[in-house]
Amino acid sequence: MKRSVILLFAFLTVFFYSCKDEDKTVSVVGVTINTPSKVTLSTGESLNLSAVVTPENASRKDLLWVSNRPDIATVNSESGLVNAVFHGEVKITVTSKQGYVTDAVTLTILPAVYTTGVEIKQDNVTIAAKDTIILDYEVLPSNATDKGVIWTSSNPAAATVAVIDGKVTLAGIAHGTTTITVTTREGAHMASIDILVTPKAGEEVIPTGVTLPDVVGLEEGSETRLTPIFTPPNATIKERFWESDNPEVAEVDQNGVVKAISLGEANITFTAEDYEGNSVSTSCEIHVVVFVTALSLNLNWASLEVGETVILAAMIEPEEATNKNLTWKSDNPEIAEVTIEDDKVIVTGKATGANNAPGKTKITATSAYGEVSVSCDITVTKPEE
Repeated sequence: MKRSVILLFAFLTVFFYSCKDEDKTVSVVGVTINTPSKVTLSTGESLNLSAVVTPENASRKDLLWVSNRPDIATVNSESGLVNAVFHGEVKITVTSKQGYVTDAVTLTILPAVYTTGVEIKQDNVTIAAKDTIILDYEVLPSNATDKGVIWTSSNPAAATVAVIDGKVTLAGIAHGTTTITVTTREGAHMASIDILVTPKAGEEVIPTGVTLPDVVGLEEGSETRLTPIFTPPNATIKERFWESDNPEVAEVDQNGVVKAISLGEANITFTAEDYEGNSVSTSCEIHVVVFVTALSLNLNWASLEVGETVILAAMIEPEEATNKNLTWKSDNPEIAEVTIEDDKVIVTGKATGANNAPGKTKITATSAYGEVSVSCDITVTKPEE
């Protein structure tokens, strides 16, 4: 009897506290989606939705997010992150897992607007070392979906570029030149400007000389950029001037880019002035030519005894090549040397290899323009006694 009373008391205690816990449960009576920052998205964009559960002290506030058109926009079932997939309308519904109370929002997904270009508002810029300026740019069209860009400097030792507090900041580092380029993240459209960084006051270095290549060969329609080399290398230059004495053959812009216009020769002159009014100049001959595109020899290999000779002849393509001069070279003149006599290319066996083994070398002909090469293998043996 006593045991039965104890068990009944225990049951009633558990039942009492169980009913007491149930009395503490606070049910969800409403769920409301916070006003979205926008209800129109472009394909590829994302939007984080959130919702408020009422009452504030509801026992369970976990939610379930669902999209009625996952082909148009998907939604993370737990976080409410919406990803626009395709154009059209989509309803995003949120449901409280306790009480099954719901709310919904309709989003419009627009087709993506692709970038068509990018512009830097400033022209070529001059900036002093240690100074900074803000660059202004625009991604086109103005309603492009992805306006992300990447900035680079071709010579960070002269100037750097970085986004600081949302502004594109150009910083002069040291005297020199660089090219600042902006590239769109979508479509890889580019724009660039040239930057001249002037020295900080009191840091000028007077140039004593400047050089360019003596001669440069170009094909019609091609172009190259000439780079002046100063003495000393850290000379500080204020102004640069380029000029062609025959722009109908080769023209040059103020960045030193030479474009070959027609067959012939032109002289490109470069002049630089420093910050004290001193100037240095130099020039480069531009030959606009028809390049050699292929070479062949009358022999691909030859075997000679010491003292013997063989004549090599080269066939040049195309026939109308402007400069048919060739440079001849032996890889090992001690085994076989190459000489030119009366316009004939003569190869002479000079010595054999170690222990009188056959000596081997290669005779190579290289064109003046186009750098096309062709070779003949030469083996030199000891004369039979």
